Amino acid sequence: MTVRSSSRPIARVFRATAAPGCRDELLQRFHSSSAALVNSKVGCLKYRILEPIDALTPEVVFESVWRDLDAVKVAFGDAWRQSHLPEGYSALMTAYSVHHFFVSESSTTKFDSETAKFPFGVISGHGDKSAECPLCPRKRTLIERVRMSALCRKQTSSSASIDHLVGNCKQA
Repeated sequence: MTVRSSSRPIARVFRATAAPGCRDELLQRFHSSSAALVNSKVGCLKYRILEPIDALTPEVVFESVWRDLDAVKVAFGDAWRQSHLPEGYSALMTAYSVHHFFVSESSTTKFDSETAKFPFGVISGHGDKSAECPLCPRKRTLIERVRMSALCRKQTSSSASIDHLVGNCKQA
């Protein structure tokens, strides 16, 4: 197999079929030890755990996104193409695989390749819906605001409010 070298982000997708009656324990381990493992590695940008909508389906997925292929190789060594199974995982699964994909620039999650950062909230994965949107804060502490362009890069007026630009922003 020929591996293309690139500085693009890499998605490492681990798919597992849980053994009968073991899906919940496997998911719990994904949330604890697998999450801790990738968070401890330099170059891991984010991770997410996917479980099927149908509670009877035994397949689960642990996906991690890495800065680039070199970061994956540093994190997993010469065996980066293989599944890394912490102790006790194999008894919880009947089948598993790992695959690596380039993350497309047109993905729904916006990625800034210049700074290798994801937007606020994506990295943490906490899904806290109560956090304020930086563009639509619930509590305004300053009445006079500087009007900015839509991309917040240029000042368009020195003493206007930006409230009309964001309107009645609905919180998620």
